[in-house]
Amino acid sequence: MKKALLTILLFAAPAYGQQAAIRYVSGTGRDSNDGLSWASSKTTVFAALVSLPGGNVVGPFAGSGTVYVAPGSALNPTTNAGIWFMAPHDPNYANPPAGWLKCNGCTVNIIGLGDYGSGPNPHKNKVLAGLGKGPAIWLSGTQAPVHIANFGFQYQQGMLQGDGQ
Repeated sequence: MKKALLTILLFAAPAYGQQAAIRYVSGTGRDSNDGLSWASSKTTVFAALVSLPGGNVVGPFAGSGTVYVAPGSALNPTTNAGIWFMAPHDPNYANPPAGWLKCNGCTVNIIGLGDYGSGPNPHKNKVLAGLGKGPAIWLSGTQAPVHIANFGFQYQQGMLQGDGQ
C-alpha cells in the first residue's frame, strides 16, 4: 500500500525546479500578476487559464492545470462572458469570438473557494459570479477533462436570454 501511494505522489508532483500548474484568482488581484499565489493573484479566471502551462493570450489558448478562485473574482474580461472553451472541431476555432478560449487538449480544474451558500446544498460554499447575457459555462467540442466546482452564477435582472435586450 505504501509503495502504491508513493508512486502516485511521485507521479503527481512536478519535477524539481518546475512550477506547479496552479493559479490563483481573487477580486483584489490584477491580471498582470503571475497568479502563483494569493498575494500575486489574477483578477479573472480567463487570465489565469491563459497563464497555465500550454496557454497563451495569442489564440487565446487555455493551458492545463488548476485555478483556485476566491469570492469577488471575475470570470472573463469580456463583458457578459462566462467560462467558454472551444476545441478544434468548433467551426469558429480559427477565429474565436471575444471571450472564448481555445482548448486543444487542455485539462482544466477550476475550483471556487467560496463564502456563499444557497440552493439545495447551502452547506457547500460557492463563489458567486455575476454575469450579463450568455451561458456561464460553455463547452464546444471539447473532449479533454474540464472540471468546474463550487460556483453559483447570478445574472443581472432584465438581462436574461429572451428578454429583448
